[in-house]
Amino acid sequence: MHQGPRQRHPPAGRRADRHRHQRRRQARPQHERQRAQGPARAQPGGGQGVLHAGQAVRQLGMLLVAVALAAAAWWWFTTEMPRRERERQAAAEVATIQAERANALYRWRDDAGNLQVTEEPPKGRRYERINRNPQDGMAVDGAK
Repeated sequence: MHQGPRQRHPPAGRRADRHRHQRRRQARPQHERQRAQGPARAQPGGGQGVLHAGQAVRQLGMLLVAVALAAAAWWWFTTEMPRRERERQAAAEVATIQAERANALYRWRDDAGNLQVTEEPPKGRRYERINRNPQDGMAVDGAK
């Protein structure tokens, strides 16, 4: 009668514990074995705080990019934004003046005393601005 393959038994005593420990160590992935070794058995140049040349150059490059972005943001918010705000404000004032002129007529008298009504205000003369769109209703002013 055949009972199958013979099982190998580990030696008894201390050798058995050592044998079991070696099998466990072999079963762990390498990064876990390194972590288990701790800082006392760390390899030279492989500990924390030591950068390889490529990592140092990459970190320096990232630092330079961050500084450049910070400088660009500072310039944008101190120079460009106020300039654009001034341009918008000037454009709004011009648009307001043009809208008032488009909706207005100007009444004035020439050198001969004749009443003139024009779309452009006269230069160097007194004039009265009249709204092209009359207001609804009737206004009575007793002072005139």
